[in-house]
Amino acid sequence: MRHTGMRTLTLAALLLANVAVHAAEHPWRVSVLATDISNQRIHPWDDGFNAGIGVAVSYAPTEAWDAELSVASQEHRALYTRYFTSYDFPGIPEGEFFPGSEFRNFTVHPITLGVTRRFMAAQRVSPYVRAGVRYIDAPSDPESPFVVLPPYFPFEPVQPGFNLSDRASVEAGVGVRVRLTDRTFLRADVMRLLRSDGSPIDPLTRGSAGVTWKF
Repeated sequence: MRHTGMRTLTLAALLLANVAVHAAEHPWRVSVLATDISNQRIHPWDDGFNAGIGVAVSYAPTEAWDAELSVASQEHRALYTRYFTSYDFPGIPEGEFFPGSEFRNFTVHPITLGVTRRFMAAQRVSPYVRAGVRYIDAPSDPESPFVVLPPYFPFEPVQPGFNLSDRASVEAGVGVRVRLTDRTFLRADVMRLLRSDGSPIDPLTRGSAGVTWKF
C-alpha cells in the first residue's frame, strides 16, 4: 500500500512539474478578441447590439494563473450638443447663442488589467474566474461659451459635447477556454463591473470572445 501511495505521489509530482515547465517555456499569450459585447442600448431606436475589437497580452507563470493587460477600440454614435450663433441662421438677432444637437461618431479605448485563475488547466476545456480593474476614456467635450454666469441666471446652461465621463471600475467574471492545439485556444468570458451605475460607453455586464496563442 505504501509503495502504491508513493508511486501515485511521484506521478502527480511529475505531472505538475511537466505542466510548470511547459508553462515556463511558453509563458506569454496573445489574444485577439471581440470585446465589450453587450445588448445595452444608447438610444431606444438602436438595434441593441454593440461590440469592439481588442488585443490582450498575458503572462502565465503556470497554466493555472495569468496576469493580462488588454486594450480595445469601440465606436459609438451618439447625440452631440453644440451652440449655434445668429450668424448661422439669418433672422435671429445678432450675438445670440442657442443649443442644438446632431449625431456624431466617436471612439473609446477601454483598458483592463486582470488576474485569471484557471481550473482543470491541463484539460481540453478549462473554466476560469477573473478579477481586475478597467478604465475607459470618454470623448473630450468643448468648453461652454458661457464662461461667467451672472448670479441671477435662472437655469443651468446646456453643456456642449457628448457629456460623458471617464470611468475606472473594479470588475469580476467567469469564462471558458477550449484547447485547439498545444498553443492555440478559443476563449469566451462574461465580466461584470462591481458598481451600480452603468454608462452608454461602459455597460455593467459585457462579454468577449476570441483566439489565444502561446509564445
